[in-house]
Amino acid sequence: MVLAAGFAYQSGTLKVDASQATGASVNNIYLGVVGTAAITDAVGPADVAGITGATISAGASAGNAQLDVPADTVWAMLFTVEVQ
Repeated sequence: MVLAAGFAYQSGTLKVDASQATGASVNNIYLGVVGTAAITDAVGPADVAGITGATISAGASAGNAQLDVPADTVWAMLFTVEVQ
């Protein structure tokens, strides 16, 4: 995902979560991911997601750790941007 012009990623806000079952409400998905600790921003094998420039990526094909989402769960990614 490439951030649109006019949006700046806020360092240290990238979070991911797969604790919610398929069919969970938007509120429960949000509460699940917002309650997790932020992962590192760096793209690399330490985490499943990262950011380089304006590109936020996830999974091994993007240079991050392997991303395995359990069956019947929702995988969510949350980060904060600032309008420039």
